[in-house]
Amino acid sequence: MKVDIVFAFMLALLSAGMLNAGTVSLTGTCSHALGSNTVVFSLSNSGNDSAYSVHVLPTIKDATAVGTSYDIGVLGPNSSSTTGVNLTNVYARGTYADYFTVAYQQGSQTFIALFPCLLDFGTTANSSILLSYNITYSGGREIIAVNALNAGDSELDATIYPILPPSFSYISNRSENVRIMPLKYATARFIVEPESSGASYSGAVTATYAFNGTDYATLSTLTLTEKGSSGGIVYVPLFIAAAAVVLILALILRIALKGRKKKKSTR
Repeated sequence: MKVDIVFAFMLALLSAGMLNAGTVSLTGTCSHALGSNTVVFSLSNSGNDSAYSVHVLPTIKDATAVGTSYDIGVLGPNSSSTTGVNLTNVYARGTYADYFTVAYQQGSQTFIALFPCLLDFGTTANSSILLSYNITYSGGREIIAVNALNAGDSELDATIYPILPPSFSYISNRSENVRIMPLKYATARFIVEPESSGASYSGAVTATYAFNGTDYATLSTLTLTEKGSSGGIVYVPLFIAAAAVVLILALILRIALKGRKKKKSTR
């Protein structure tokens, strides 16, 4: 009887640990109605674990957000939350590449996610620049090569830059200014170095320019993976492997103790 109690207790601990080894999968979108001074950011969690202490930090160009950080608390599995960011000193006119940074906790770890988006102010400005990119990995660093095509009929002076989480450090310049002739390409290259956590992070590359008093922006989303191991991605299979080892040891212990019990009963 004591053997079965010990075995059941170990299985209960094992099951509880496996149930807690969940994932958080966040998706963020933002929108702004023309003429409004409020930007709406929606965040949803499609994972099977909760995100705790969720904070939303907006970055809006040519405008001032009333709050620098918005606390939305806990975001459980298959749930969502909407945050309205009120703006003052709005000088923006045109289309802008803005973004929201989300910091949250899962278990004992802290994560940062980034969600870029295009926002229109005053008018919708359709950019003439088309973007494509390629990512290569070398020596623990990631090289982002961006190609910008001017599909319009006017010469453009544009700024190309990536939008990345703060955990990435820049080995190259953070942005490049280029002049693009009509139907010609310009190329910019950025070298970034991630921290050693192994998680996948969303980001974007963007090209912006001003023309006749209006700002234009093109944005293309990307995903970067940090090197090393990660709680959200690698710890789950590692935990399952460790759990299997514990289960095998528990079975061996149970068989050994039952064997001793049989020997004592035959004497």
